[in-house]
Amino acid sequence: MPRAPLPLRFTGLRFLGAGVDVEAPELQRFRDRLKSELGGTLAAQAAQRWRPHVTVQNKVAPATAKAVLSDLSPAFAPRDGTATALRVWRYLGGPWSLAGRFAFSGAHPTYSFKWLG
Repeated sequence: MPRAPLPLRFTGLRFLGAGVDVEAPELQRFRDRLKSELGGTLAAQAAQRWRPHVTVQNKVAPATAKAVLSDLSPAFAPRDGTATALRVWRYLGGPWSLAGRFAFSGAHPTYSFKWLG
């Protein structure tokens, strides 16, 4: 785990068809390091093609996702942020289950993002 909060750069919004996410390229280095520390292997679901991101919404109707993207896009500009913790999820063949939450040393974990204002 990082010894301090992880600096991030949020670079753009992305439409997923049934959701929206925010691209965060620095997460790739973190994932690579985590994979290395875990012996180089990931579960099948985690080993698939991955694009570093923070999920805004997932598994909604495409019209809902388009509406959220439309609402967020005018105010979005690339910006810096900080990750203070990692949530680990277990894939259960459809639903996900929270398996653990790990705060980075010296960080006070928060899970909210403010995009507007």
